[in-house]
Amino acid sequence: MHRLDARVKLAYLAFYFAIIGFFTNPIVTGLIYLSIFPAAIVGRVSIKRLLITFYTFGVVLVVSLLMWPSYYRNVGVVLFSLPFFGEVTDYGFMIAVNNVFKIVTPITAFLVYVSVTKPYDIVQSFIKLKLPYKAASIASIALRFLPVMFTETRTIMEAQAARGLELSKGNIIKRLKKYTAIFIPLIVRMLKMNVELAMSLEARCFGAYNRRTFLNDMKMKKEDWIFLSLILLAFIVLIFLRYFYNFGVLQ
Repeated sequence: MHRLDARVKLAYLAFYFAIIGFFTNPIVTGLIYLSIFPAAIVGRVSIKRLLITFYTFGVVLVVSLLMWPSYYRNVGVVLFSLPFFGEVTDYGFMIAVNNVFKIVTPITAFLVYVSVTKPYDIVQSFIKLKLPYKAASIASIALRFLPVMFTETRTIMEAQAARGLELSKGNIIKRLKKYTAIFIPLIVRMLKMNVELAMSLEARCFGAYNRRTFLNDMKMKKEDWIFLSLILLAFIVLIFLRYFYNFGVLQ
């Protein structure tokens, strides 16, 4: 995965963003979601990063089970009942799970994409696709700031804990109030870093020239064309099955 052309990996990401919206059967969307993990294993994506998607999956699943079944109480067979939320039917449960996969699949695919693609290659792939250089640079800078933001958050939390802030004690309202001691310094720190970055870009005359040159020019190889062909073939086959045989449609 790391050696593939960045444009092919972008097509891989676009495939999951596009294809997941065509199906309503959670079995099919679940299989599409699971198909991401072979690429994650080959790309040696860290377990810590994958745990983020599992945590997101759990949170979205709980919220979806509380929200979506209420719209389908009169459709299907009642499976169980939730306090304050009413009955959950089999159809409502399937819809809820399907919507979870629709949310989590693009997130997981994006995580794999940024894990196996260098920011430098992301910028060059955008330019090769005739996208504005500034847009590509903004995307690259945003990706670089994500780990910095997580590091700063952890540092601030440790500093506030050393000052006696106990985030794990109290009810939900009290805990949320305590987190203001984390968010305010984090926002101030991010704004300061943005100002420093803007000054640095201006000092280097960012945007003075529309045409950009690169030390290592990106070129499609044989394996890139093969992988891209497989992505296109999978997309065409799935769309064909969806519209001609109602494949992946919840009955």
